[in-house]
Amino acid sequence: MSSDPPPKLTDFRYMIFDVYGTLADWESGLYNALQPLLSGFSSASKWSRDDAIRTFLSVEGDIQAQHPTMLYSDLLAKAHELLEARESSASGSTPPADNKHTIFGKSIRKWEPFSDSAKALKELSEHFHLIVLSNVDHASFAYTHSYLSEGTFPSAATDDIQQASPLYRSKDATMPVTPPTLEEIKAKTLSVAQSLTHDHRPAKELGITSVWIDRQSASWRPIPPDNGSGYGWSWRFESLRELAQAVTDDIEDQ
Repeated sequence: MSSDPPPKLTDFRYMIFDVYGTLADWESGLYNALQPLLSGFSSASKWSRDDAIRTFLSVEGDIQAQHPTMLYSDLLAKAHELLEARESSASGSTPPADNKHTIFGKSIRKWEPFSDSAKALKELSEHFHLIVLSNVDHASFAYTHSYLSEGTFPSAATDDIQQASPLYRSKDATMPVTPPTLEEIKAKTLSVAQSLTHDHRPAKELGITSVWIDRQSASWRPIPPDNGSGYGWSWRFESLRELAQAVTDDIEDQ
């Protein structure tokens, strides 16, 4: 008895994307925005990029655990404030009272996409319904969306910052008259993301097939001994460009 052939990327209809880390280079954006703070303290100025990112994420994680519904821009601002206070205390200085924390919180608007993201998304939109899923607030994400869509696609709109919203739609795609069930949607959905713990583990628990975009440039890239296979991803690519090419190859093989 023959077994069913393994699925192809083109067997799916929807792609859900994580944004920061998968489509946009949040590490570079965060590190660049931290420079004024880091340069103000002798100890912090010696931190490597990896040290700076890990230290900031530690502070951010503590705040997020206490305030899980805080807007991301406010979370960034508060983490920046507490990190400065900690470094000031260690150096025996007093941090000045100004609006630099709010400015830092808005720095997400300058976080740029990876060089392959916009073009790959445009190509993928010809074959899939693309959906973005992010906990970032509307105002901040609007800037990222404009970078990713290159100004040629309508802006995403959501009723809640943790709700999925349309990023692109295929020009030829039409929704069925009878809405599909949740299980039918899940069976046709791919979760495309970089983070194993934040994205692939939940996708596996929900029974959603996932694609790992394993960007090699990431500093925050903890890899378990099994190379992440325990997190349930079905495909692994090192860039979104590779994913788009794999879809093209599947289509040509049909």
